[in-house]
Amino acid sequence: MRKGLWATATALAAGLAGLAVDAPRAHAETIELRRPDGAVMKARLVGEWSEGCPPTLILSHGLGGDERVLAHLDTPAVAAGYRVLVMEHRASGLRALIAMRLRGDMEDALRGADVWQGRARDLDAAISYATQRCRPDPFVLGGHSLGAALTMIEAGAQGRPPFAGARRFDGYIALSPQGVGWAFAEATAWATVTDPVLLVTGTEDAGLDGSWETRLDAWHGLPAGHKRLAVLDGAAHRELGGRGGTPAEADAGRVVGEFLRQLRGDAWAGSALNGVNAMQVSEK
Repeated sequence: MRKGLWATATALAAGLAGLAVDAPRAHAETIELRRPDGAVMKARLVGEWSEGCPPTLILSHGLGGDERVLAHLDTPAVAAGYRVLVMEHRASGLRALIAMRLRGDMEDALRGADVWQGRARDLDAAISYATQRCRPDPFVLGGHSLGAALTMIEAGAQGRPPFAGARRFDGYIALSPQGVGWAFAEATAWATVTDPVLLVTGTEDAGLDGSWETRLDAWHGLPAGHKRLAVLDGAAHRELGGRGGTPAEADAGRVVGEFLRQLRGDAWAGSALNGVNAMQVSEK
């Protein structure tokens, strides 16, 4: 194997492993769920899952992650009255990311049928588990990076990947959303998203499609009506995915918690967080 590529892959693996290990995991348990195709996936549960049917947040990690990440949203979500389920996506986990890096075909791989079939089946299994007693109200889907693309397509955005969303949730949270590029072909891709949406990015949140500003394509493309954008000053991509204990991570938790609380209320209210820690919050 080429030494340079192996060194890159090794460093990437170490960094992502640290991302998962460092994330706080208090009051959480990991279970196994059986997908519709018979495959087994892991899921991390936080909050009250033993009885009742409280408001529920399902989360989808980014490329290279697993069910242990996004733990910076645990406490804000539970404080807002939600239980949380974080899916494991094995088809786009750490091993898959390393293989994609070595092949040098990241964009093609991100649109691969195996990645999206895997995520679709994972999401079906998570929904089935969360709705086994009744449908939660509200029922919310969120995700980071690749998980944000899944979230927005499920919300009704027209994506490039081979996955068609079914709009099965009451609200959507996209951390590090994708703009026009590998996931969405046109500026009009988001025009059909009518449910409440929270987009969260940061001024250091660069991606495959360019600088953090490209992520604003999703905001500009969304129609008005219960839509919110939070731009966190200095926040980087991995921080928004939950690296563990950074101020940007805490700010992401605050804005997500506020959005979740407002979804439970009878009336939509503007964010009280604009200007806090230099974050910029926009509404439409």
